[in-house]
Amino acid sequence: MTPDEVIQELQRMNVNITRRTLLRYETAKLIPAATRGGQGRGKGRTTDYPKDTPAEAYVANALLHGNPSYKPEVIARARQFVLKDIDSGEPNLMLKEPACIYWLIYFMLYNEKIDLQNHEIWIDFRTIDTTFNDGFEKEPPEIPPDINLENYQKGIISVCFVNYGIVAKMWDPQKKKWSSHVIFKNAD
Repeated sequence: MTPDEVIQELQRMNVNITRRTLLRYETAKLIPAATRGGQGRGKGRTTDYPKDTPAEAYVANALLHGNPSYKPEVIARARQFVLKDIDSGEPNLMLKEPACIYWLIYFMLYNEKIDLQNHEIWIDFRTIDTTFNDGFEKEPPEIPPDINLENYQKGIISVCFVNYGIVAKMWDPQKKKWSSHVIFKNAD
């Protein structure tokens, strides 16, 4: 992908960054390195980013400017841990820092094309021992007793860890109902 293609993909998810910001993310190791080359004498240079670059740039932006926010070196370390775990097929994120968990969740939500700009995220760091067979998919998540969903204008994404992976339960304020999405499934 060219830098402009990465930026256009991010704009579809309501994230606006410049080519310079993309390069800063690459320099800080928040996104994968691009392959650069020449097109021949006088024909200019090429920059080609891997296909996951928009997702990783989305995560970097969310973690730099979100709540909570993290320093670039923390995000780069979280990215390294998570990608290594994803490659192994067995994420073991509960043993790592919260930035790793946020990194994976934002990455998976991006791949599901879930716009974080219109949602508030709640993360339940407990592991719930359940499966979809237990009716978990239809159950609402645990929410604090002082929260009245009728007053929420934004959607809510409640992320929880279950024995087979990570599930996002999403509150739609217009429909006034929850839906469940598996955003990561452990290898069987």
